[in-house]
Amino acid sequence: MAFGLCQHLESVYLADSVTLLDSGAFAHCVNLKSIRLSENIQTINDQVFRHCESLKTINIPQSIK
Repeated sequence: MAFGLCQHLESVYLADSVTLLDSGAFAHCVNLKSIRLSENIQTINDQVFRHCESLKTINIPQSIK
């Protein structure tokens, strides 16, 4: 839950060095509207975007396993 409960977070751009999103990384970020994942991301664990009711845009790169 690295950014879990960050209610003021609205958009995220992950650097290419990020290869993993661990459980609940953005859980309960109720104002998160968009996220751009790294082209190098390989794993998205469970509940990463749990209760992100405002999330409208997310890119899922082909590198996901």
